Amino acid sequence: MGDYRLIVDDEPLAALERSAFGAATFAYSFASEVGGINFQNTRVIAASNNMKLAVTYDATRPDGKRLLVSVDGKVSVAPLYDWQIKPIVAYADSDTTAVVSLFGPGPDKDNFFYIAYHRAFQKSLLGLRLLQADMLLMDPKGLRKLPRYKTGGPILGVGEKDIDDAKSEQAASQLANLIKMKPIGSWVLSDVDIDVKFISKTDLSGVDFDGLPYYYFWHPYLPSEAEVQMAAMAWIKRHPNATEEDVLNAVKKSLGRSIGDENFTSLMKGKYSLFLDANTPVYRTAMQVMRYSALFRQIRDQSPSEWKEFASQADNITVPQFQTPTRVPKIRH
Repeated sequence: MGDYRLIVDDEPLAALERSAFGAATFAYSFASEVGGINFQNTRVIAASNNMKLAVTYDATRPDGKRLLVSVDGKVSVAPLYDWQIKPIVAYADSDTTAVVSLFGPGPDKDNFFYIAYHRAFQKSLLGLRLLQADMLLMDPKGLRKLPRYKTGGPILGVGEKDIDDAKSEQAASQLANLIKMKPIGSWVLSDVDIDVKFISKTDLSGVDFDGLPYYYFWHPYLPSEAEVQMAAMAWIKRHPNATEEDVLNAVKKSLGRSIGDENFTSLMKGKYSLFLDANTPVYRTAMQVMRYSALFRQIRDQSPSEWKEFASQADNITVPQFQTPTRVPKIRH
């Protein structure tokens, strides 16, 4: 991926099964243990609260025109391909919201990030795209390029094009300069407080939405030495046989909290066009997963029987599998 070699182990990690809604997405317990990407929206905003939404899949149509969205009985084409439809529907049909995390369990966390994916995105090209969206800020210039086959060509899904290298290089350089301003800490790519708005077109030429994901930046609270000692002594008093590791974990849990870097988050919210220029396939994928998972969840909740039929159709779509990475060496700066 870009200048980095990711590792595919024989056995992937267990599926990522965590959820967070609203401000809980940025709480220390989720941001520090999962982080990554989390899309939790469950509805789209339409022109009318009474607008009737429905989705169908027509396998007889060309790929890229098979997903149909009905608005008050008027049908439009949704510009998604089979390799995108199947995992997004499975994601929306699940009970969990976390998409991908670099904080999975593993034996050598000092040197590696261990990658956990939502079950819907395991062994899928969509999972690979979303992983890159989570990682790119670690090194925008080094991670801007798409993963490539051993033969040298970029790994592309149907309907995708490789990045515009000149535009990508320029945008990645701008992002790298912006990231230098970031306080030390981490991020979550999120849709909290973002309205996904349905844009109706009079000619019904296609479905369109408004609303973009954004990175929420945060850093951990650093307790004083006195706070750490007091917390450790209190834990040992209650658990006299605790190991040193137990004590350290307990202290971390009791004192841990996230502090939002609100100014930097606000600054970067307006830069999504830069991310799209840096890597269009990756950030278009993140945008589509955010928007369509909100639409699908709304239909799932409002029309359970119709949703069940549609989800069953989507589950029967045949799409290529990809060996999604399971580990990545930690990037040292």
